[in-house]
Amino acid sequence: MFKIERKIVEFVERNVNILFMLAITGLAIVVRYAGRDFVSGDMTWFLLGWFQKIADNGGIHSLKDQVGDYNILYQTIVAIFTYIGDKSIYYYKILSIFFDFCMAISAAIFACELSKKEKNDKVFFVTFAAVIMLPTVILNSAYWGQCDSIYTTFIILTLLYLYREKYHRAFMFLGIAFAFKMQTIFIFPFIICFYIYKKQFSIFELLITVFTFWISGIGAFVQGRSLLDPFRIYANQTGTYQYMHVNFPSFWMFVGNDYEWLKTAAIVMAAGICGMGLYIIMKRKLDCSRPENFVSIASWFIWTCVLFLPAMHERYAYPLEILLVILTCINKDYLKYSSVAILFRACLKIKYCTKHIF
Repeated sequence: MFKIERKIVEFVERNVNILFMLAITGLAIVVRYAGRDFVSGDMTWFLLGWFQKIADNGGIHSLKDQVGDYNILYQTIVAIFTYIGDKSIYYYKILSIFFDFCMAISAAIFACELSKKEKNDKVFFVTFAAVIMLPTVILNSAYWGQCDSIYTTFIILTLLYLYREKYHRAFMFLGIAFAFKMQTIFIFPFIICFYIYKKQFSIFELLITVFTFWISGIGAFVQGRSLLDPFRIYANQTGTYQYMHVNFPSFWMFVGNDYEWLKTAAIVMAAGICGMGLYIIMKRKLDCSRPENFVSIASWFIWTCVLFLPAMHERYAYPLEILLVILTCINKDYLKYSSVAILFRACLKIKYCTKHIF
């Protein structure tokens, strides 16, 4: 080995963590840049039209009326983007990609916290790399321009601060997550379970969540919108997709797609299964604060919701996949479960994207 080679190798060894982080970040940016001009069906049918309508209605002034079916906080961000220019496809994607990185960092910090190895570089960097390079994460933001990484970031922060027993912050982050997407509600069964187990915080802490969610609509309130509009938007969303399953391999694929007759049974079944799970956890006195149990139980409740509730889209399992990655990073025995779940949904997403490309 020449002297210059030895110096290069020694430099790499000394700075392996920084170089690994830079390499993964670079690859993550490159692969996302490749999808910058891809226009998905949702982008064509909904997002681009919403942007134009918000721009036509005066940007921030458009908040006096509801545009699209996302809640007010997201509409406010889009309204701000209208003042920058008309490259709306890039604004949607840049926002989601920014939160891809926020989510990956939050997940990595959470994994270190759970593994009780805050200074373990391996746990942090492996978790970060796994999340940021997850096919479904890349496709969701860089190709679809969806906001799932945004609300999932705040779900991860909610769980992180619940685990740290910083309850005020946890419920504040939960309110922000809920302000971005109604599917945040899938984590509520776990919070009820954790509340019963810990007996350290009041159920009235949820008022912090409600207030945080409500105050996120302040931009619209100033423009004259009703103070109840944030709640009404989600109430209206519940009837948007009247199908038992929407591109998601749920339990109802094997039963039927008659929404009118099956929706009530589906809701009752999902609630009943979550209730049985809570009963088993209480009877067996499972330690919900044990790191592995904390994440696995949270994952189980989300998985139950998306498998048995009606009108589930495939992307509603997005937070579940991130939790499965975290679970695998703290216990490799979960690799078989996370691999099957993540690869299967990645195939569904790739099939969707290629169908619209070709």
